Amino acid sequence: MLVCNYCGRNFKNEFNTCPGCGSTTFNRVSDFGEKVIKKPPEGGYVINVDNFEKSKKMANIVKWIGWGLLIFMITFDLPFLLGGILAGQEDLLFGLTFSITSLVVTIPFVIISIVLISISKSMKKKAQENILRVKKLAKEGVLVKNMPYKLVSSGTVINNQPIYCIQVEYENSSGQKIPLKSEPRYNNKLSNKNGTVDLLIDPDDYSNYYIDLEIY
Repeated sequence: MLVCNYCGRNFKNEFNTCPGCGSTTFNRVSDFGEKVIKKPPEGGYVINVDNFEKSKKMANIVKWIGWGLLIFMITFDLPFLLGGILAGQEDLLFGLTFSITSLVVTIPFVIISIVLISISKSMKKKAQENILRVKKLAKEGVLVKNMPYKLVSSGTVINNQPIYCIQVEYENSSGQKIPLKSEPRYNNKLSNKNGTVDLLIDPDDYSNYYIDLEIY
């Protein structure tokens, strides 16, 4: 493991220049076993929020699908409604039946589109909250490096490819082991040559954490 002589950041990977501060001088230390770092470097740890940004992009896609479906169905149904109203002037029962039939077909799709728009808002809000949370955690959290991990299914499949999460076991001050799972990883970078990951956690709130291949 490399430790930057200037900012004190710890790295599992090899760097010629510290990506945190730009220094070119390092000290090599043993990287055997887990290492707990309680004091964040000046400016906080570097956090990769790409997965949260991708969640926001997915939310935008869902939103536009919802709006597109809603606009299409309203545009599609409007002539039938107008036709039913006009027909109702000559034959009320026929016009009413015609309009109701068109609404019966359209309303389920309108409901689906509204649900999609609502889901997209929730997804985007959650992603933004996570970005703000981990950026705050980067300045206040405790870093645990070199943690063994396993991959667990997120339950999401994209292009017939399952999306996984990283799971670790964090041992708190009382010796209790707590399983912690990362957000779904969309970049497919789920392993490295060291076979370990890093955990950034709030020691006062174990539900507030972030897991990545390397945090520095």
